[in-house]
Amino acid sequence: MSYLKTQPNSNSVQKYINDSPNPKTKNDFQVVLNEMKNVCDEEPVMWGPSIVGFGRYKMAYKSGKTTEWMLL
Repeated sequence: MSYLKTQPNSNSVQKYINDSPNPKTKNDFQVVLNEMKNVCDEEPVMWGPSIVGFGRYKMAYKSGKTTEWMLL
């Protein structure tokens, strides 16, 4: 049986931002991150190694299978 590889995890969003080698990217990311937190009133969570998501919802497929996914 297959499974969805993109799952929420406990990796640090701030570490992901800080690990960026480009200072402009770090700054831009921090600005967007702060705005997203304000807009959706959710804390960011890493999904897989490189996706930052906000919020969660259950998504249902036509087959009846459900999975959890990020809202934003």
